[in-house]
Amino acid sequence: MFKNTEALIEKELSETNQKIKIKKVELEKEQSNMVSLEGKYIANEISRDTYERWNASITNNIRNINAAIERYSQDPNKVWKILNKNIELITDMGYVYENIDVLEKRDLVKIVFDSNLYYQMVSIEPLQC
Repeated sequence: MFKNTEALIEKELSETNQKIKIKKVELEKEQSNMVSLEGKYIANEISRDTYERWNASITNNIRNINAAIERYSQDPNKVWKILNKNIELITDMGYVYENIDVLEKRDLVKIVFDSNLYYQMVSIEPLQC
């Protein structure tokens, strides 16, 4: 069981590293767009309104990409520490879940449900006797 878990974690870390590379390429593209925009504005090829609109959009994209890179770049050893600390209790997932902090719970749920977690509202009507 531990070997399978280890392989899954390795795969997840590899995929995360790939996501970081993709985001870094996106970041370079957005930074290049910003330099181009600033050059056009300085050369008086675009109006101030156009510059401000595009500047806000590109700046927002850069912030979002940086946030994603930071999120993906979190310490990968954190997952290993959680696993190693609780490996003997792995059959009792309720215990593991109750004894980790909120961020670790989020990470655990994210690993288990792979971002496909949703619930459906169900109405329950009382029985009529």
